[in-house]
Amino acid sequence: MSDFKTEWEQNVQIPDLLLSLGVDLESEALEETPRRVGGAWEELLQGYTLDANDILAATFESEGHGPVICRNIEFSSICEHHMIPFFGVCHIAYIPSEKVVGLSKLARLVDCFAQRLQIQERLTKQICDALVGELEEYTHDLAPNGVLVITSARHLCCLGRGVRRTKMDFICVSQSGAIYPQLYNILMGGV
Repeated sequence: MSDFKTEWEQNVQIPDLLLSLGVDLESEALEETPRRVGGAWEELLQGYTLDANDILAATFESEGHGPVICRNIEFSSICEHHMIPFFGVCHIAYIPSEKVVGLSKLARLVDCFAQRLQIQERLTKQICDALVGELEEYTHDLAPNGVLVITSARHLCCLGRGVRRTKMDFICVSQSGAIYPQLYNILMGGV
């Protein structure tokens, strides 16, 4: 860990970077900036303080037999490669066995994993894995028959730098268990 920390210290010195770009660190406008930046990063990465088990703990008896579908759950995250935001929507469908989870919990689950240093592919899989609940780390009793998670996002590392493409969307899919083929169309907007 010390070599990793040393590399960060040698390569990422925000005040030195700003000074090298000609920013006046003594500017009145920047007086509160260090405190604001610290607070912003705590908020942007608050997913590390959330637990998917706590979010999915409150389940209810399923009264229907069809899929539960929630589309357009907005999220923002931070790319772990460049520490630049990416943002988009998450669509979730699951086939209940005996239990369902409160609808607001799906948005909270997305936040739990999105508000971390992340890559979109992992984000999508983590949401799916948490709902499936088969991994050792999950203790909830949702146990759906199938889960489908689709994320669609725009990455500022491709928008404001690098290839600079303003309309490039990235779509990731993760699924587990029995999923009706038409759910893909429903989640992607073709109801």
